[in-house]
Amino acid sequence: MADVLVLAGSHSDTLTMLHVRDMLDRLGVSNRCVVSSAHRTPKRTRQLAEGAEAGEYKAIITIAGWAAALGGVVSAYCWTLPIYAVAVESDNPRHNEAAMLSIVDLPEGTPIAFCGFGKAGAVHAALETAKIVGLFRPEVRGRLCKYRQERTDSVLFEPDFTKVAMEKK
Repeated sequence: MADVLVLAGSHSDTLTMLHVRDMLDRLGVSNRCVVSSAHRTPKRTRQLAEGAEAGEYKAIITIAGWAAALGGVVSAYCWTLPIYAVAVESDNPRHNEAAMLSIVDLPEGTPIAFCGFGKAGAVHAALETAKIVGLFRPEVRGRLCKYRQERTDSVLFEPDFTKVAMEKK
C-alpha cells in the first residue's frame, strides 16, 4: 500500500499530478495516482475516499481545475486523513478564482488544505504530505532536510555585480 493517494479529477489534470508524483518519488514517498472525477465518477471517488481511510494511506492529495470539487467530495467521505488540494492552473483568471473558491470556501467541518495552483501547488502538496510520512519514516524526513538544504544552498552566494552589469547590457 502506498503512503499517499493522489487523485486527479480528469486526464487533463495529469500534468499537475506528474509534478506531485515526481516530488514524492524524489523524497522516497510511495504513492498511488488515480484519475477520478467528483462529477463524472462520483461512486468511484467515494469508494476511493472511503477506501483510503480504511487503508494504510497517511494523506491524500487532490488535483482539479475549474469547479475543483474533488477535494470537498473526498473530505466528505474521508474524515481521518489530511487532504491537500491543488488547483490546476488556467490561462483564464476566472477559472483560477472558481477553482480556488471551490477549495477554500467549504462548509465548516469539511476541511481541506489549499496548496496553490499548478506546479508550485503540486510541489507544496507533495512536501506537506512528505512531512506527515516523515513522522513515521526517518529516511523520508532525512530526504526532506536534504531537499531543504539544497534549496537554501541554491540562493546562498555573494553576487558578482560586474557580471550583473555585463548581463544587463
